[in-house]
Amino acid sequence: MRIKIGYPSLDQEVSIMEMQSKEHPIHSLSPVSTQEQLIAMQEAVKNIQIERSVKTYIASLVEATRKTCARDARREPTGFSGSP
Repeated sequence: MRIKIGYPSLDQEVSIMEMQSKEHPIHSLSPVSTQEQLIAMQEAVKNIQIERSVKTYIASLVEATRKTCARDARREPTGFSGSP
């Protein structure tokens, strides 16, 4: 699957600037979980068993994005890949 995210239109860019001149959206964020819930989720994830074939598939996807992005980096300044 490939998702391409474009840029906002001119009108959308102006609207974003106008909205953010009053208040930045980061100031209206509120927590969605507590610190204790987050720690519990981090611990729960450690107990998930994943077959080696799935891990291999995931690693091959990451490797493919690195190769593609390295090739496309000269053309597209917004290329992304799996990080180290």
